[in-house]
Amino acid sequence: MPGNKMQQAVKPLSVSVVIPTYERGEILSEAISMALAQDYPDFEVIVVDQSRELAESVKKLIESAPPRLRYLRLSTPNLPGARNAGVRAAKGEIISFIDDDVVIGPEYIAGMAAHFHDPSVGAVMGMTLPASGKEPDRQAVMKQFWAWEEFPDGTASVSWVVGCNSSYRARAIVDAGMCDEKFTGSAWSEDADLSVRVRNLGYKFIYDPRVRLIHLELASGGCANRSPADLEKRDELRFRLQLYFLFKNRAIFGWRQFCSSVWQTYRQYAFNRLLFATWSKFFVRQFRSARNLSIVVSMCSPAASRRP
Repeated sequence: MPGNKMQQAVKPLSVSVVIPTYERGEILSEAISMALAQDYPDFEVIVVDQSRELAESVKKLIESAPPRLRYLRLSTPNLPGARNAGVRAAKGEIISFIDDDVVIGPEYIAGMAAHFHDPSVGAVMGMTLPASGKEPDRQAVMKQFWAWEEFPDGTASVSWVVGCNSSYRARAIVDAGMCDEKFTGSAWSEDADLSVRVRNLGYKFIYDPRVRLIHLELASGGCANRSPADLEKRDELRFRLQLYFLFKNRAIFGWRQFCSSVWQTYRQYAFNRLLFATWSKFFVRQFRSARNLSIVVSMCSPAASRRP
């Protein structure tokens, strides 16, 4: 009957909020509390803790928390690994990834979940604000996330979504092969890598600036990659991971976009530096390393097909 079809169409989708965390006990407690305070009928919160010790504040919260909060611990820190552990434990049809140092309102999940009633939507990203609360320039966001089309309601169709503020259809993550745990350390580009593979399945991605999240980007904890003292080491790791991302997905990108992106990556991390010769040698070394790793991955998984 038509009435039954309408009821099925508006039935809330179940959502699993996955929060990977590392050495951020106090701020994690606040993030958990905000996640549990969502104004949404069907959701759970899964915390995947990779910290060396369980923070006292988190322990107290877990002991008094409702059944919808689930707490997992991993012995080896790895951001994609934590995401995968959360996805495997999740019961929801939608997986919502947030970081442990974010601020969200009670309407966050509802804003994300509303878009997934369209079966062609594979992922949704909200607006990410800095600690100051200043809104990012819209055109800069459109360029950064390779927007395809902008709509009258302010939403847009984008090519990838950021890891700290994104939701995916759970089935799409599984079908795309889960998160790649070879993105170690800062795990730079792991979110783009998952996005590319999910989009290659034929899904579309939506950016909704009405769904807002403040990312505090704390220097300690997390991926431990924001300290100024580790700037050069951080850039080297990011450089290698971004090259790995490009090599791994080159069949999806196509040769022209692959070459253009490799050149842009080189300019971003190496070009015009004082130690140009040193960075040139580093580029060759990391280029070979990323290429070889991507070859190993391609031998162990089905070949990627280019998205039409």
